[in-house]
Amino acid sequence: IYNSFAIAVTQRRSEIGILRALGATRGQVLGLFLLESAIAGLIGSLLGAALGIATAWATASYMSTIVEQTVGVAQRVQELTVDPWLVAAGIAIGLGASVFAAWIPARNAARVDPVQALQKGKYQVLSAGENRRRRRMAVALAIISAVLLLFSSSKPLFYAGYVLIILAGLLLAPAMTLLLAKALRPILKRTALAEGALAADSLIQAPRRTSATVSALMLSLAMVVGFGGVAHSFYSAVGEWMDNVLNPDFFVSASANLIARTLTFPGETASLIERVPGVDEVQLVRNARVLYRQIPVMIIAVETRKVAQRIHRDPVAGDDEEMNRLTAEGKGTIVSDSFATIHNHKMGDVLALPTPSGPLRLPIVGIIRDYSDMQGSIFIDRAAYRQWWNDETANIARVYVKKGEDPGVVRQRVIDALAGGRRLLVLTNREVKDWILKLLDQWFAMTYNQIVVAVLVAVLGCEVKYEEQYGSRR
Repeated sequence: IYNSFAIAVTQRRSEIGILRALGATRGQVLGLFLLESAIAGLIGSLLGAALGIATAWATASYMSTIVEQTVGVAQRVQELTVDPWLVAAGIAIGLGASVFAAWIPARNAARVDPVQALQKGKYQVLSAGENRRRRRMAVALAIISAVLLLFSSSKPLFYAGYVLIILAGLLLAPAMTLLLAKALRPILKRTALAEGALAADSLIQAPRRTSATVSALMLSLAMVVGFGGVAHSFYSAVGEWMDNVLNPDFFVSASANLIARTLTFPGETASLIERVPGVDEVQLVRNARVLYRQIPVMIIAVETRKVAQRIHRDPVAGDDEEMNRLTAEGKGTIVSDSFATIHNHKMGDVLALPTPSGPLRLPIVGIIRDYSDMQGSIFIDRAAYRQWWNDETANIARVYVKKGEDPGVVRQRVIDALAGGRRLLVLTNREVKDWILKLLDQWFAMTYNQIVVAVLVAVLGCEVKYEEQYGSRR
């Protein structure tokens, strides 16, 4: 939007000078461009709202599949609910953003001097005073941002620090662009001869125009790197978690995706599997979803003593041995760091968990990194679950094979042993991990779409800016 109206000011600069010479006030010129931006913003917002509704229809089925695979609830979107207030808010935001983005070009248009209107290019040069003001403001914003990012515990202030550092970068863009262009001029002159020198001189002579293009690329590239970094970091973290926690040779489940909590099998199945030659140990797991502070969270009931012997978890808070001992004795619970963050809990806080037998009150004795559920996970011992939920069933059996045995052969023996009873799936370690990674890919597909949009916006911004450049040179 900014670049588009900057082009309009450039292309109509002579006309603006004539209007000013004929007596038009600065306020009238400013109002002219702001009214134009408001009309364009209204049209764009209306079209954007319609496109957003159409996009929601297109993505509803896709998101339903992801939610079903993530939380185990099979629910398809039958109709799309459009909130009129939300649509109105979107249109208002689009209209406001259009007017805000056009403010600087409109202000520049209002300040056009009739005499200088025919002196093309001169207005692109930043004065020494403007450069100093920009640098001082950038340094001040960078200092404030550093304080907010490093020392603030408030989320709004923390995010404000990010916004301020972006503003500081934008203020420094003209000076940094000019500095880099001057540094590149000798290299371009040697490698591209006359064309290189002319290109560098063009950048140096118009830092205002050049910095806008550089800023558009800078912000879009920062978004690409940021989103890509988050995706890569999360992939790495989940990969480490899977290698540590999902270490059985194979899993027995009543569901193909390990998520559906309504599909269970009797606890006696563990004894049947343990009698299969080659099986070393079986760990039963029961997942259940409960409402905690009106938010659905996952209860994971495990055989804590067995798990502690197979898995060493690096706790975020608490001692590994102590938290496993207290949980196994039914004297505490272990929660994921995401649960603790969402509900602002810390070590020692007592959780009141709703159960069929009444509230189960357990203190938090450990906080660990866990990616079992988006809303966070609460780990209790299986004995406590049987007591309070009066439920002997399990969702998953984690099966370990004895050393020296072929996991593939033992897996087939387990399949044969379970063939006569309830239909259960025996999934290999690799199959489970691949399913989780596939689910992650589906979630991050939305992030990748945002990256594509950011790149397209940057490309369009550069294209519009170069159009302005060609117009100013005609």
